[in-house]
Amino acid sequence: MLTFAILPLLTRLFEPSDFAVLTVFVTLVSTVLPFVCGKYETAIVVAQTDHQARGLAALCIWISGALSLGLTCAAVVFERPFNSLIGCPQLGSWLAVTPVVVWLGAVTAVCAHLANRRAAFGWIASSTILQAIAAASVGLLMGLSDMGATGLLAANLVSVALGMGLLVTVTRSDLSRWYELRRQALWEIAHRYRDFPLYNASSSILNAVALALPVFCLSRLCDSDTVGLFGLAVRVGWAPLSLLSSAVSQVHLNRVSELVRSGHGVVPYLMRVLAALLGLALLPTLLMLAWGPNLFAMAFGPSWRGAGEYLAIMMPAIAIQFIASTLSPTCCATGNNRLAAAWKALAFLITAAFFLFIAPGRDARMILSLFAVTNGLLYLLYLGVIIYSARHPVARPHETQLALGASSL
Repeated sequence: MLTFAILPLLTRLFEPSDFAVLTVFVTLVSTVLPFVCGKYETAIVVAQTDHQARGLAALCIWISGALSLGLTCAAVVFERPFNSLIGCPQLGSWLAVTPVVVWLGAVTAVCAHLANRRAAFGWIASSTILQAIAAASVGLLMGLSDMGATGLLAANLVSVALGMGLLVTVTRSDLSRWYELRRQALWEIAHRYRDFPLYNASSSILNAVALALPVFCLSRLCDSDTVGLFGLAVRVGWAPLSLLSSAVSQVHLNRVSELVRSGHGVVPYLMRVLAALLGLALLPTLLMLAWGPNLFAMAFGPSWRGAGEYLAIMMPAIAIQFIASTLSPTCCATGNNRLAAAWKALAFLITAAFFLFIAPGRDARMILSLFAVTNGLLYLLYLGVIIYSARHPVARPHETQLALGASSL
């Protein structure tokens, strides 16, 4: 709620071009974050002992730290050509900050899964709220200081750091002396849970890139104002649903895992959750379709009417994506990792083909209209995969529960 309360002020303090830089920055982080730990963080909840869970946490911190350091060096060396490649030279030296935010996000994810293992759901929610408060307050301060895109990027950095700090404090007993684990012990844990990087990390790479393609495509083919309008549209339309999806998915994950372990049917429970999610998504979808442009112009200022037009185009597909993403842990909890990975590979290929061969030469509205249809159909197929997984659980004893990766949204 705080995010929405502050957005009308931020849109009057920052230009669409400023939001364009933030959109590209956040997209870069979101592209790398889902696999920077090798998806070992998703095994923390299913670990058979607390010792193994702590070992997985240590493994994730080492892997994400090494990868983030390498990415930082690459960003410093290739800053200009890479910024030119993605169509955002305004990003400048903030490109080198991207891996830092990735590492902060990775540690946050590790701590969130440790907290989930302890059923400390309230602390996970508190971390999210703290991040929202920090982003809003710092963003407002930077906007009043006329800091432009730099202010929005700084607000993002501070919010992620504070959210991580809270969860590190909550899970400090599990994280204490993580750096003292022997190399042999880390190798044993990595081998024991090798299915997670083998089947989840590879598919997460494809899924993350597929989700980032719309931003990078618009950044290259359209002006910065268009990217900023698109960024606000996604933030308003998807961000609140994403928070709800993340919270529900954690509970859904545990519930499906319990049903699988006990031998009870998953489908009746899944259908009830699906119906509830459909009801939740229906109201904002109808609202945006009927009055989206006018609502945006009234709430955020006349210059942001285009964002309302974009969201009206995308909202039906976003609603389908919300439902499928929330229910996506079903595939993992029932042992159908390979089936989910196959869908992600297919979604990547279709999305990449769309932006390579169909999007070029068309204006932003046509691109988004065609992509909304394509994406909606893909996530309807994903729902079919999820229902199939619920009907045909194949989970092995040590794979009855997986935590949710960020890339599944």
